[in-house]
Amino acid sequence: MSGNSPSFAGYSAVKPLASDPVATLHTALHDAVGRKVVIKTLSSGVLPDSPFAQNLEREAAILASLNHPNIIALYDLQRTAGMPWMVREWVDGFTLEQILARLGHCSALLTAAVATQLASALAHAHDNGIIHRCIKPSCILISKEGTLKLTGFSGADGKRALRIPELIEAQAGLTTPSYRSPESALGEPAAPGSDVFAVGVILYQMLTGQLPETNVGPTLWHPAQAIITPRKSLHGFAAPLQLEELTLKCIAKERADRFSSARQLHDALRATLAQLCTSDPEATVRAELQKARLIAQGAALPSTRPLPRSTGISKRMRLVGMGVTALLITTLALLLIGRSIVRSNSAPTTSSVDGKQNLAQVRVLVQPWAHVYVNGQYVDDTPFAEPILLPAGTHMFRLVHPNAPAEQRQVSVAWGESITLEVHMNIPAKVLTKSSASPSAAASAADPGP
Repeated sequence: MSGNSPSFAGYSAVKPLASDPVATLHTALHDAVGRKVVIKTLSSGVLPDSPFAQNLEREAAILASLNHPNIIALYDLQRTAGMPWMVREWVDGFTLEQILARLGHCSALLTAAVATQLASALAHAHDNGIIHRCIKPSCILISKEGTLKLTGFSGADGKRALRIPELIEAQAGLTTPSYRSPESALGEPAAPGSDVFAVGVILYQMLTGQLPETNVGPTLWHPAQAIITPRKSLHGFAAPLQLEELTLKCIAKERADRFSSARQLHDALRATLAQLCTSDPEATVRAELQKARLIAQGAALPSTRPLPRSTGISKRMRLVGMGVTALLITTLALLLIGRSIVRSNSAPTTSSVDGKQNLAQVRVLVQPWAHVYVNGQYVDDTPFAEPILLPAGTHMFRLVHPNAPAEQRQVSVAWGESITLEVHMNIPAKVLTKSSASPSAAASAADPGP
């Protein structure tokens, strides 16, 4: 199985996918059923009787012991001329590393939905005595259907995993240091809290587009600084407070200060998704990938309900909150009994047929222009004439321009209130050109394809 075209019995159309000094991945078709798969074998130069061959079989055994929709599935393990190779599930999509490279940072909805699936996968692994230990964006696969698949179990450890200490440590050493917990960097045994820490770093990176900083300056997280607590701030990114608090809890310096298990983290993430008005992580990921233009627009996604658009005269009428259903019911009941209610800005009313007058109205004025996000959800590009309709409460606005630092505003509104949010983007004079003054010009420069 040397050279560029290795052969695997029962599989054809073998093409190289990725390679490192130890292992090589190929895509292939199963001849009997025509299913596309990924074949993992040892790289050329690695001997069949080496410990690395034993570790490949060990990885296959770990995958065989796990059965979860968010963990990559093992199909087969074989040997050819003494060299082991395993066949596993193929995912049509992206790695999280690729998504971050394209987007820079992710919306609160995409972040929470991805992390929910990741925590679910880890909870299952931990329940089966397996600690992943090597979590990083490159081993998190996201399908175009919105389903996460966790890979990279070659360095996993735990009470139900065959012990090959020298290889386990070698594999862990290949992990990007930024995702290793303080205790792991200091040589302590693997534990579920270490995986929880890595999920926290993933959350931080998705939300901010960067790795956590330490409290000794702008230096990125590193094992030599692993005992230093990250700053208690996410630098004002536009995400709900509960998601910020959840992220900081995951990357707490002491294991005892983090979530006690991946299962507890998963439950907290599910609750956060519910507060963001969605209950289906997969559909949410799919919808957010469509908005980011990483996948083609598809059919309506019924399980996600992030600030749904109203059905008013203008297509720019903004998204309404969870309380709109109750308001509509109340309004219809009042109409049926023939009541007429006069509009008032000083008290909440339901004088409109569609119930919009009971919602707060926020007009957004930005110089020169910006992409507008509300509670982590993209709304539109300014300028737009119609106000954004929101339920009473506190909302996070994030304004993004390609040539200026993002601006965050926390806006509190009451029922029926009408306010104006006016922001001037801090764009350097030297870049105030036609391209920076026009959202259409900026958008035309972007590559819409995956």
